[in-house]
Amino acid sequence: MARIYVASLSDYNAGNLHGVWINLDDHDTVEDVQAKVDLMLKETDQEYAEEWAIHDYEGFGGIKIGEYEPFDTVCKLAKLIEKFPAAAVSFAYDCTNDVDCVESYIDQNYCGEHDSEESFAEQYCDDMGDLNNIPNFIKYNINWEGVARDMFTYDYGYTQDEETGNIHVFRRC
Repeated sequence: MARIYVASLSDYNAGNLHGVWINLDDHDTVEDVQAKVDLMLKETDQEYAEEWAIHDYEGFGGIKIGEYEPFDTVCKLAKLIEKFPAAAVSFAYDCTNDVDCVESYIDQNYCGEHDSEESFAEQYCDDMGDLNNIPNFIKYNINWEGVARDMFTYDYGYTQDEETGNIHVFRRC
């Protein structure tokens, strides 16, 4: 589950740590997050606590969340990570730079999770039906490393999942 730590800047500037971890599950809205931040700011000892910043985050894969990332963006990314692997969302977000385009980018270009470039190349060829029509003695001698190298040089890209080591493959646009 994705979550953010939002801190009171008045407290931070006064040398105090005052903030709240906010879990972002798929039903959280921007208004829910803002209400939790407003409550946190009201509970401070600082007289004029109005400003906040995101000082930490977890569960966003390789996506970098800025201190002043809009809650709308953070909530949308969290919902996408509930639906798709975090590594895939991270890759798509890096490609599009627009959180509103990530889901359609994944739907159109995501080719799944695989153990390696070679296993993707072999699965791709198998799905196309090419491997069913050749004898086994030829199939077992195919240079999958070379096939994969050519596929990833021209037509495909991937990101690696830090937890599993698997790759998430995308068609290049």
